[in-house]
Amino acid sequence: MNHPVTMRQIAERAGVSIGTVSHVINGTAKVREKLSQRVLEAIRSLGYQPSQLARGLRRNQTSMLVMIMPDVTNPFFPAVVPGWRTLPTRVLSASCSAIPITIRKRKSLI
Repeated sequence: MNHPVTMRQIAERAGVSIGTVSHVINGTAKVREKLSQRVLEAIRSLGYQPSQLARGLRRNQTSMLVMIMPDVTNPFFPAVVPGWRTLPTRVLSASCSAIPITIRKRKSLI
């Protein structure tokens, strides 16, 4: 099984701290050009892809929008979805008829 590359692995490969890797990836602090280049090279060589799930958990927010439609056979609901695709978020949609157990369990959260 292929495990995702971690910031720790990038830091070890580049010979820098995890904090430096974080600053380079997120652009949150000024990092010396030489160190930044080492981090970017480690990212390229290891094939690092940031995990949106991990980022969302860490920041306690995501850029995901979930749409629950009562009936996808009703022409109104599928017509709305293309307009939502222009938003700078990922859209997850599902029909209630396809997942009635999940909807019932989560109804108390709404």
